Amino acid sequence: IEEERSELGKNFCRGCGYCKPCPADIDIPTLARMRLLLTRGVWWREIQPDAQANYAKAENCIQCGDCASRCPYELDPAALVAENYVYYRQFVAEKEAADNT
Repeated sequence: IEEERSELGKNFCRGCGYCKPCPADIDIPTLARMRLLLTRGVWWREIQPDAQANYAKAENCIQCGDCASRCPYELDPAALVAENYVYYRQFVAEKEAADNT
């Protein structure tokens, strides 16, 4: 448990969903936890074309702050989404490159 706690730190999304709804229709809880989903979950589902289209909505964040104002853990969900989306795009690119070899 201590190893998990150390790895996650205090700045991680618990997926409670209080940040929703997003005016830009971004799936904040999923994107804010994307690194965990890709490293601990069934990643191939997350890189299917329909999932990629859904997660690309992260690029439409208008930085309104609505999500942060509703987060009971006082996180910055928009920043978590942006950070995890960069990781997601790199992950997808690596998997696509591996498939093309």
